[in-house]
Amino acid sequence: MNEKIMKCHLCDGYSTDNRSNLIRHLKDVHKCSAEDVFELREEIKKKKAERATGGDLLKCAECGQTFAVKKSLSSHISRKHRKKPENPAEISLFPDQSDSGSAPKADPELPEDMDDEEQDARVTEWYRCSNPRCHLAVHFLCASGHCVACQSSFEPHPDEDSEPSFNLDSSDDDMPGPSTSTKP
Repeated sequence: MNEKIMKCHLCDGYSTDNRSNLIRHLKDVHKCSAEDVFELREEIKKKKAERATGGDLLKCAECGQTFAVKKSLSSHISRKHRKKPENPAEISLFPDQSDSGSAPKADPELPEDMDDEEQDARVTEWYRCSNPRCHLAVHFLCASGHCVACQSSFEPHPDEDSEPSFNLDSSDDDMPGPSTSTKP
């Protein structure tokens, strides 16, 4: 006899190879309650777990639902308990600035004993996202024209308002080269 054949434990006349059919039979013919149906489902799962792994049911740590095989538990977790995506506005690209929630307002101070190439890195113009909630800093030559976090345009940092500005959405011909003045 096939192990998958399920018989009604309340009457001898009904058997099926489909759990849903057995549950429908119990509800329709025997007027079983939801609790009785739940107990039957758990019993079927236990028998399946014993056949498949020889062990007990596997329990979801999040909600307590039980499963007969590991694959069912994994599928349940991936469908029902997905990690929610992080809000891009809450991600800091500046680890040392994570408490303040804003980007640096000026170029970082570099050591005095740097070589010429490092010195050139000090000669730059910095722009930030124009969205007041975001304000991610970006070097204008590296900018795609829009903030990667919120898609707003960029604006010069407040300490650079006196220098010439430009629109990042304009063509490359309109874009000035890097500033040649050094910051104090």
